[in-house]
Amino acid sequence: MRLVLVHHADAVGPEVDPQRPLSMVGRFDVERLAAAAAAKGVKPAVIWHSGKLRSRQTAEAFWKACNPFAEFKAMRGLQPSDIWLAILIGHATRCGLSVLRFRQQKWRGIHVDIEAAHT
Repeated sequence: MRLVLVHHADAVGPEVDPQRPLSMVGRFDVERLAAAAAAKGVKPAVIWHSGKLRSRQTAEAFWKACNPFAEFKAMRGLQPSDIWLAILIGHATRCGLSVLRFRQQKWRGIHVDIEAAHT
């Protein structure tokens, strides 16, 4: 299973629109990121968002680009702290598995794929 966490793209300020939709830059960025994710084979079965407009717009871009047949749902209980908890749990699990593989002397089989950042 792969978990992909995406923070909403750039949104307009509350003085422009109280609902804070994505800005033009945010729309461009999220479309580009969603297309890149789809090209890398990201195909989620489920896409959840917080229900806020900027979050829904960001999620919709991934839904359309990566898997329009995925479940698409607002999860009103999602909070920013949930993202940090998921990151922490995911990293702790991956770290534990890596330590286990190292102790089993399977460290030569650990593959690290680091791509240069493209700007």
